[in-house]
Amino acid sequence: MAQQPFDPMEYIWERLPKNKDGKTVKYLVGDIPYLYHNGFVDTLKFSYKQWETAFIPFKQTDGTYLLDKPSFFTLRIFRYNGPSHAAFDPAKLRDGAWPDNELEHLYQKSIRPSTSITKEIFWNSVKALKTAGFVNDKAELICNERVRKQLSYLLDKFPSPRRRLEKEVFRIKNARDAGTALQQKNRDASNFVIGKTQKESEMEQFQKLQSSQAAPQAQTAHKTEGEALDLKSLRKPGGKVIG
Repeated sequence: MAQQPFDPMEYIWERLPKNKDGKTVKYLVGDIPYLYHNGFVDTLKFSYKQWETAFIPFKQTDGTYLLDKPSFFTLRIFRYNGPSHAAFDPAKLRDGAWPDNELEHLYQKSIRPSTSITKEIFWNSVKALKTAGFVNDKAELICNERVRKQLSYLLDKFPSPRRRLEKEVFRIKNARDAGTALQQKNRDASNFVIGKTQKESEMEQFQKLQSSQAAPQAQTAHKTEGEALDLKSLRKPGGKVIG
């Protein structure tokens, strides 16, 4: 029998803590911006205003938002449905001269998706670095450790929602890999016959779905991780429901 397609929204819904009625979930006011700025929403397609407006029909008199399953599924169009990349790392930029046209390419392909700073702020930062002496006789920026640290500061201080998601995926991946390594060590020690648990099978299905649904994208300075994210791990600290 053919296996039914795996639906990430169904996967998320089943794992969200429900209210006492067992049929609804409650979002607090702070959950709305948290979801938007931490990777659930495709922020390149939808503004925060659009995302916020989507919750208006579900607003309660106490300011919270109550959603049943059909209501929750109306949020599907906002969900980021692309691949997870390794977060751009300025520490890997090459030493030496960077002409302005190469800096422009770097900004568009790697820095812009990773930060909320504007293009104007980026170029003002480049100008300040040149004024500080990181420049050659051709007025090209000279990249070294100091310049890389400045770029890292900008990205860490003003990360984009996509960058927050990428770093969270990386954190979860490392935690999962560490757990898998320990589990394998225990299996080997006990002569356990390797097989797939139900949890592992679900995660594999989720990974395949994320991979198959990802739209082809232009090559960037990012490296695709190919890792699916268990979105229940992205809940806001304090046990808030975020979807």
